[in-house]
Amino acid sequence: IVNADGCGDLHDVVGEDFWLATPCYSTAFEG
Repeated sequence: IVNADGCGDLHDVVGEDFWLATPCYSTAFEG
């Protein structure tokens, strides 16, 4: 898709629906 430095960048690029479906979501809020 796009070269993003982190989950935050991905969120800005693809939108919240995709963000919620990625492992980044659980990783960001798990720890």
